[in-house]
Amino acid sequence: CGSQTLTETEAEIISQLVAINNEQRQSTKSSFTTQYGQNLEDELKSELGGEFEEAVVALITAPREYDAKSLRDALKGAGTDETTLIEILVTRSNDEIEEVKAIYEKEFDSTLEEDIQGDTSGYIRRLLVSEVNAG
Repeated sequence: CGSQTLTETEAEIISQLVAINNEQRQSTKSSFTTQYGQNLEDELKSELGGEFEEAVVALITAPREYDAKSLRDALKGAGTDETTLIEILVTRSNDEIEEVKAIYEKEFDSTLEEDIQGDTSGYIRRLLVSEVNAG
């Protein structure tokens, strides 16, 4: 397990992003777009890579948007990541789940419930569908 040294730019990005809360990061994203006519996430992705890029993008993503993307990732691809589905759906309030469902449907042209029904079975399906509909 080797350690990697951060570049000066990476260290600066971290120090800037962790010094403010998520609401402030969302305001910063909006200000960046207004000031430079560019999407901050796209700009960071073009400059960064790998796990560092993933971490930075996670930091600048609104929490419910991040939940929706994480749920989609857990449902699509090879196998279903039931741990992620459970972790997100049982720890969010009904209002948060409603927000996630709306974002999910807008972003992925599919409902969260449909995707859960299609990718899970048995008790897990019943638990997750129940959580999705609790709101």
